[in-house]
Amino acid sequence: GDTAQSQKQRQRTKPPEALVTTPESLSVLLSYADGGKLFRNLEAVVVDEWHELMGNKRGVQLELCLARLTALRPGVPVWGLSATLANLDEARDVHEEILAVQGDAATPDDLVSAAEAMILLVDGYVSPEAESRIAVALRDAPTHQIGRYYAGLAMAQTGQYGIALNLWRGLLDEGPDDAPWRAAIEAQIGDLARAAGEGEVQEAPGPTREQMQDAQELAPEDRREMIEGMVARLEDRLATEGGGPEEWARLINAYGVLGRPQDAARIWSDAARAFAEAPQVVDRLREIAAGAGVDVTAQ
Repeated sequence: GDTAQSQKQRQRTKPPEALVTTPESLSVLLSYADGGKLFRNLEAVVVDEWHELMGNKRGVQLELCLARLTALRPGVPVWGLSATLANLDEARDVHEEILAVQGDAATPDDLVSAAEAMILLVDGYVSPEAESRIAVALRDAPTHQIGRYYAGLAMAQTGQYGIALNLWRGLLDEGPDDAPWRAAIEAQIGDLARAAGEGEVQEAPGPTREQMQDAQELAPEDRREMIEGMVARLEDRLATEGGGPEEWARLINAYGVLGRPQDAARIWSDAARAFAEAPQVVDRLREIAAGAGVDVTAQ
């Protein structure tokens, strides 16, 4: 409202590097026949004091404008700023509004930021909904560092300690030293390493190669009973507590030795889902499954 009409006309013929406007003025600009041309090189949208626009008519008007802009420039980042945001509930709502406006054009940054708001709201718990947002972000941007940090946190919370540990160690190796997730990883990685079994001797509740060889010396019925008992304990543990790649591999191989390829295939499928964010682990497990008689081409 403070910009002279003559300057507004010049802005339409020669767009500025940065345009400071209001929802009302933006609606007018987008209503012109050449509105699409005016914003064809749009690189970003920043909405200041977003919380003041939530739940009122100006907010609705802004959302309509953003929908138009994201249609003109798919994938354009939209940032909501609010220095006076009172609580995390509002932060989550702001991110949800941004995702609603962008739809399929939401960027990995948008998805991870929305997931982060959900996680912080519940004191660091990665809910299935937050985890699904992170998974979509990493599908499109596999190297996204903050997304990988929260993916590791989700795995640690579901008992996938070994893969979470490898993921976080990779992040620490990449840096940078001032990364926002570094302090959080450094504070937790010691406990995670212990949970993964590093630094202590743990007897896995499943058949090792040596145990399988020892079983060959037993009578056939006793041998099968021994192996099946160890296999059942291992599968029960993986189903309830999770485990590292080596334990999943052991279980797949054990079912192959027992001549139960359907069970080996079922465990291979579960393992592939459990380690979906770690392609190298999945590739190794695929080799083991193939050796156990599983048709891995179907996965």
